Amino acid sequence: MSKLDNFSETSVKLTLGGHEYVVRFGITSRRRIEELHPGFDLTKTEMPEFEIILFLIQNGIEPEDRKWKDEAEFIRIFEECTDAETLSKVPLAFMNAMGFTGRVFAPAVGRLFQTIQEIREATQAEAQSQSSTGETTGETQPK
Repeated sequence: MSKLDNFSETSVKLTLGGHEYVVRFGITSRRRIEELHPGFDLTKTEMPEFEIILFLIQNGIEPEDRKWKDEAEFIRIFEECTDAETLSKVPLAFMNAMGFTGRVFAPAVGRLFQTIQEIREATQAEAQSQSSTGETTGETQPK
């Protein structure tokens, strides 16, 4: 997290699902965010923590550049992303675009990223538990 102390960019390069995207918080992405959540403020949002980075990434990538076909696919490729450093820069890039400095928000971003990691680990543990007990998610098991 120490690399985030002086982070001042308003865009980041992020690889999702084998494709490299530029997550940019310029005027058009800020308009998309405002349209979906008028008055959106990262520090005061009532959006669940695990949704914030997803929301920012989706709106920071231009619609014509998106390679995923729907929300479910986007969530899947997001959950497979292992680039923790870049993911932690997404909220900072947004705040920088809004005129704030990243230094103040690095601890909050760290907590947010920790929450995301905990959700991923719980999801993976649940999937492993289901596979070891023979439970499935709608798939038919051979008899």
